Amino acid sequence: MEKLKKKPQIYLSIMTFKNLKYTSVAVFFVCLHYGGFAQDDTLQSEDIYVVKGYKPEISEAKKINEAPSAANISAKELDIEYRFLKKQIKSHFETEPIRAAKVKGEKLNRLYHSYVKLGLGSNLTTLGDLHIAETRSRKQAIGLYISHLGSPNQIKNYGPSGFSDNSAKVYGKKFLRNQVIRGSIQGEYNTLKHFGYLTETFPNVEKDSIKQNFTKIGFSVGNKSFLKDSTKFNRDINLTYYNLRDRYKSQENNFKIDADLYRNFGKEVFHVKGALDVNTFKNETNGSHTNGILSVNPYIVSKGKKWRLNAGLGIFADIDEPSKFYFKPISELKFNVVSNIIIPYVGVTGDVKRTSFDRLRQTNPFIMSDLNLINENHVLEVYGGIRGSLNSKMSFNTKYMQKKVQNMALFVVDSSFLNNTFNVVYDTVKIQEFFGELIYNDGDKMTIGAQGSYFIYDQSSQEEAWHLPNFRLSILGKYNIQDKLYFKGNITYN
Repeated sequence: MEKLKKKPQIYLSIMTFKNLKYTSVAVFFVCLHYGGFAQDDTLQSEDIYVVKGYKPEISEAKKINEAPSAANISAKELDIEYRFLKKQIKSHFETEPIRAAKVKGEKLNRLYHSYVKLGLGSNLTTLGDLHIAETRSRKQAIGLYISHLGSPNQIKNYGPSGFSDNSAKVYGKKFLRNQVIRGSIQGEYNTLKHFGYLTETFPNVEKDSIKQNFTKIGFSVGNKSFLKDSTKFNRDINLTYYNLRDRYKSQENNFKIDADLYRNFGKEVFHVKGALDVNTFKNETNGSHTNGILSVNPYIVSKGKKWRLNAGLGIFADIDEPSKFYFKPISELKFNVVSNIIIPYVGVTGDVKRTSFDRLRQTNPFIMSDLNLINENHVLEVYGGIRGSLNSKMSFNTKYMQKKVQNMALFVVDSSFLNNTFNVVYDTVKIQEFFGELIYNDGDKMTIGAQGSYFIYDQSSQEEAWHLPNFRLSILGKYNIQDKLYFKGNITYN
């Protein structure tokens, strides 16, 4: 009977080891043990059971229980003395002079001794200007200016409407080290006719009875300083006087002195402005009347990188019978949102303005001579707007303004005879203005612009704001051809 060989049977139970190294050792041991049985079949089979995995253990470390401490070591200060050898070493280096650099300055515009302007328009309108002056000088400037504008115009079905406006002025300036002295003498002679009547209704009107002329002679002197020391006050002082007469023996004498004192306080500039305006008006109906206006306006100018503030107070005295005193805020704030592209601004102001015969006749030369003059009180004016530029050549400005004016002069037709002259009535008027402006400027060559205003009036006693415009539109332009020919034009529609 053949003897059966019994192969060894291995029962291996391997636990999951955390370390792969120990698993490899266990497998190698089993394989080696199996090979040993293969050499002799007579060996007894043996069962091996692995019931748990290898458990590594770490022996305890020996710790040093001593706390570290810093040793106190003191450094000895060394007293070191330095000795210098006082010996001068001669240098044989010699400098050579350097030529001054030539800097090209900005080219100055050429000045001429004189210019003459002559013109001829519709209805035989004549124009003439003569200007004679010195060329550029560091010591003085003297000049003469003569102007004429006139026309023998005749409007159909109305009286003679010819006029002539003439003026002359001699002026001079003397430049000193830290100041300038200036003065001028001027005269005007204006003639016109009160033509505003129908020749069919009044056919026998004598021409001399509708004539009017104004003769004005005056002078002005002034002084302005330019002190570089910011701790001292600079000044700008002006004194003016004029005498005005008309054909009907009305006469006005006006004397005015105004001054501006200012100096720097750090980044701020402090101003004190003052003025005294004395006026005497005389006519055959109301006799002579003298009135004075005294004003003082202290204010400060402060500015930053993107803003500018003018803040001050106006103090006014209307010296008459009776005298009146007023205190008004005078301030303005500008803010540069985007550098010179968008600049919003807002302000508040007030004033007492002279109502003079000269001012009224320049506004309306057809006024009567026997007037009663009352000064205007601008109670309060508030405004705000935005100005800036659309590009390098085009700029704009928009503004809204609201103000209240007491004793505002309004012109009404005098219906006593020919209805060809105007009298003056006074009323309190509230005014609103919407203003817009757009200008294109191509350097010195061409400028074109347009501006318009729309007005809203609210008068207290009069039915209307007589002869005040509801809107005003102006278009202007100038063109320069190689500094030889200049074309200028201005059209205004009310």
